[in-house]
Amino acid sequence: MMPSYRFTGPTFAFACGSTTAHTPVLVKALDGQNDLQNYAAFLNPTSTGVVAVILTSGQASSGAVTAFPADGTPTTDKTFLLPPAMNEPMVVATPGASFWCSGISNLVGTTTIFVTPCSSQS
Repeated sequence: MMPSYRFTGPTFAFACGSTTAHTPVLVKALDGQNDLQNYAAFLNPTSTGVVAVILTSGQASSGAVTAFPADGTPTTDKTFLLPPAMNEPMVVATPGASFWCSGISNLVGTTTIFVTPCSSQS
């Protein structure tokens, strides 16, 4: 059985470009939440364009994703890919209650992704 999640904060939207990564965005739960926020739901509804996303924890941003992984070169730690045309969000464990998020797209132009902090209900 798949775990269920409860949203604990607002949804953040940001446009990821193909030449420049989006400036890191601080994603955090709303004040007064009793649940531990340790997950986030990511959605890339764009019909084309894969997005490389990086999550970093801490009080300050440690930088943005700068490029897609190349053949034989791994991504940096805490980086994952979002496929295009997602019908449902991908829930990913986050490095803390608040975290920094940045992304870059392989699509010419921009791809908007959505990030919502959440916690496990199980």
